[in-house]
Amino acid sequence: MAWVDRLRFKDNGQVGNQMDALPSVGAGLISGAPGNSEVTLDYSYNFGILRNSGGGPQFGGHSVIFTWSMEF
Repeated sequence: MAWVDRLRFKDNGQVGNQMDALPSVGAGLISGAPGNSEVTLDYSYNFGILRNSGGGPQFGGHSVIFTWSMEF
């Protein structure tokens, strides 16, 4: 769970800050790899983020992160 301070339009037309929760879920896999290295694959989905994908605003966003680290 993340909290973000976003700008929002109030009922009277003014702009003000509002604290909102951004619920999310994630999972990750870590595995050893050749050469004393490590491979990581992480996925997360945020339900609260508002995106404009061309067809109008939609809630939700994906994130996939792949890393490979090696000790020298």
